[in-house]
Amino acid sequence: MKRLSVLLLAVLILCSCGKKTEKPPLASGGPQFEITQKDGTTMPSFVYTGDNLAIAAICDWFSEEAERHAGYGDVWIPSFVILKEADRYGEHLVFGNFWSGGYRLEDETMVQGGGGEMPACFHLKKTEKGYTVVSVEQAGDGEYYAKSIKEFTKGYIGLYEKFMTHHDNEQAEIEFMRMYAEHNGLDIKYIKHYGWEPVPLY
Repeated sequence: MKRLSVLLLAVLILCSCGKKTEKPPLASGGPQFEITQKDGTTMPSFVYTGDNLAIAAICDWFSEEAERHAGYGDVWIPSFVILKEADRYGEHLVFGNFWSGGYRLEDETMVQGGGGEMPACFHLKKTEKGYTVVSVEQAGDGEYYAKSIKEFTKGYIGLYEKFMTHHDNEQAEIEFMRMYAEHNGLDIKYIKHYGWEPVPLY
């Protein structure tokens, strides 16, 4: 009973601060909560609704990043560029550049406030409901960038070259933003990055 009271108090504190309101987690794609933008607009968090359970697990792995953006009043949206999936030694591997960013809605446009890329190989294991992330091999900085990618792509012909030549996430950003807009019934028509013209969503 004491533990239940503490949990209820924590929920009340979250509601009163106006930043996030927790809702029951969905079966896949991460927990769902509400985000209050700086202008007072309330937005739902991103939830992966596709049929790739490995990607759903990776979105779960980014939950802390989603909460960090929520603290600034932004919605975390992934734009993962998946370069290969494979099974090896009892694990499911997902190779790609895991772009993501924080966005705020201005009229009919989602404006990115910040974001970045993360070339990596995710190691996942199968569960009763899908997958869970076991470990992540990320690209290193500076002189270790190419060396680390070459190391975690070893044995997969042509994959290192894909990492070195594929630097565009625009189509992935559009697809994930469409998923977000359609799942939540939002009238989003454009994506905008600072200093660039808006990109049509459809």
